[in-house]
Formats: sequence, structure tokens, C-alpha cells
Amino acid sequence: MTKSCGALFVGFSVLGMIVMSVAAVSAADRTADEQTVRTVLEKYVESMRRRDIDGVKSCLHTSFTAVEVGNDGSAVEVVDPTKSEKLLPPEGNKDWEKITFTDIHVQVSPTTPSIAMVSYVAKMKMDEREWKAVQENKSLLEERAKKDQVDIEQIFKDGCANVSMFALMAKKKGEWKIVCMTFPH
Repeated sequence: MTKSCGALFVGFSVLGMIVMSVAAVSAADRTADEQTVRTVLEKYVESMRRRDIDGVKSCLHTSFTAVEVGNDGSAVEVVDPTKSEKLLPPEGNKDWEKITFTDIHVQVSPTTPSIAMVSYVAKMKMDEREWKAVQENKSLLEERAKKDQVDIEQIFKDGCANVSMFALMAKKKGEWKIVCMTFPH
């Protein structure tokens, strides 16, 4: 074996050992990280429900981006988590009392285990009056859904409005924080 081939072989061997050790550590920690990410997301929802500003702040990264999504486009806003007035809905708004996150799927990056993508369904329980309005306007909603290419049956079912959402989370100094999150318009 020539000197350059030997150096190349050693280089690839070292690289292979590094990759294998990172993969082993990542596989061992991934389950714990995924559960921690879920816990942070659940804490965020509960803090919003209780209007607990300190609880909300504890879940957010120092650079937080809110993306309000709708069929007509999205509005993106970088929010300073130190400013309380931007973190909670207006006083008297009770929407968060009816919201739960379901179908939570966490994917910690296998190559960069300090970031995670979370998909979930924001499920908002509708009262009898709201559900009746949906039923009465079903043909109009179906027409709009066809135009926007959305599945109206998935959005309105079981007395709830259901919207697929996403969050991006980052781990810094061992703590997972929400960096970016989508919200229904």
C-alpha cells in the first residue's frame, strides 16, 4: 500500500469511527430529546391556556418567529419574548382554553441533534353555535376548500376545527426552546 493510500485509509477509518460514535450517541439520546420537545410544546399550550406569561417565555428561544398561516397567505413576525404584550392573545380572548395539540410528531435531526421539527394538529373545540354555523355553511365551505385545495372533512370533524401546524425547536445548553411556530389565522 502506498503512503498516500495508507493516509487515506486512516483518514476514512477515523471519520467512520467519529460518525459511528455520533450516531450511537444520537440514537441513545433521540428518544429522551423527543420526549423533552413534546413536554416543552405541551407546557407552552398549558401556559397559553392559563395566560401564564412566565411559562410561555420559558418555552421560547430568545429569537422567536411566529407565522400566522391561512389560505390567503402567511404573516411572519419576529417576536421579542421579553415583551409580554406580544406573547398572549388580547385580554378576553378565550380561544386557548379550547385548543389542544394532537398527532404530535417530533423529528430530532439525525445529523444535527440540536434541532427538531415538530408537526402537530391544533384542535379547537367548537361550541354548539359554532358547529351549527359550520354545518349550515358546509356547501360554501366545501366550495372554498375545493378552490384552496384543502380537505374540509379533515378541518371540521368531531365538533372541532383541526389545522396542521409546525414548530422548529433548538437545543442550547441542554434546553429545548421553540424558535419558530405556526398559528392558524
